[in-house]
Amino acid sequence: MPRPWFRSRLFWLGAVCLIFLVWAWRDSGAHAAGIQWGNPGRLYTVAHFKSSLRFVVSPTTAASIRPGFSSYRNETPDEYRLRPRPLGFGFAEVVLVRAREDAEEENGVVVHFAYWLLVLIFLILWLTALIGWQRRKIRKAAPPEPTMPIS
Repeated sequence: MPRPWFRSRLFWLGAVCLIFLVWAWRDSGAHAAGIQWGNPGRLYTVAHFKSSLRFVVSPTTAASIRPGFSSYRNETPDEYRLRPRPLGFGFAEVVLVRAREDAEEENGVVVHFAYWLLVLIFLILWLTALIGWQRRKIRKAAPPEPTMPIS
């Protein structure tokens, strides 16, 4: 008899990750927070804001950025605050950005992932792994099928 699903590490680690994702989703409605790493040519940012997780690679000038890591956490302005629906449904999109308005080519990227989409993908992967783990345990516990002797 395999162990119950609620006694597995996979279940509890997944539950903690799911709680963290839902907390981050809810927090993104009231706060903008992120970490960034910069060097004289590029700025890399991971942030959450307005119910979405945002990855940004943007061009910078040497004078506008201090090299290294930094982090921030700000209150979301009232016009963007999601008070009526604490779990707002954000958006998912990819935006190409230019260093300047007159630049010839895009040299930066902004990718938004809506938290509802991240939670949905996580749930699908986590539940598939739990079902696969249970099926494997049941197959291991089952006695081998008898074979017919050949005479």
